[in-house]
Amino acid sequence: IGNFDSGVNTCYPANGGTYYEITAPLVYRLKNTYSRSATVIMNNCVPATYLYEGAGSNDWNVNSVAKSYAKLITDVAAAWTLINDTSYRVVFLWDHGTSDADNVTHANAYQSNLLAFIDAVRTNTGFTTAPFFINMVSINTDSGLFPRTDTIQAAMTYAKNNRTGVYTLNNDDLTLGADSIHYASPPMVNSVGCRDADLINSII
Repeated sequence: IGNFDSGVNTCYPANGGTYYEITAPLVYRLKNTYSRSATVIMNNCVPATYLYEGAGSNDWNVNSVAKSYAKLITDVAAAWTLINDTSYRVVFLWDHGTSDADNVTHANAYQSNLLAFIDAVRTNTGFTTAPFFINMVSINTDSGLFPRTDTIQAAMTYAKNNRTGVYTLNNDDLTLGADSIHYASPPMVNSVGCRDADLINSII
């Protein structure tokens, strides 16, 4: 369950076919490499959004009314009603942070906003001990548009170190696309999804 926006172009698994963003390679690897055949992904992707309250039209801040966070809580409840199977393990995957690296104010608030977000998601979905996986924003992101990626990375690391069951994945070694924001080439997007699957499988 999460926000996925690491790539905008197609991604191709080993057996052919067309996958988009990181969702499909993530599911493919969980099912085929780790035999987790009953994998269900709820993708709440809202591109180009902030965690800072009031920034943009659809931020994820827990204090914002009727925006991305509220929709996530509602969607998780609806999805869980449909699944209705307590044998499933719920995990959250957070792929976010670039937008908030655009200025000092947004970036400096990211740490407290992220901690509040993790706590609220766990509490208000009822999955209080669910693992929370974070794809760290790339330090190679366009520094002209997003100069504070180092601050966002530090906030994500802080969350990992100060909340139980929070895990981070650093993808700084992967090449970004022409926009210097997304992992837009198929091999890079595939790598992110597969690494997420490897990390998730190692924990659950």
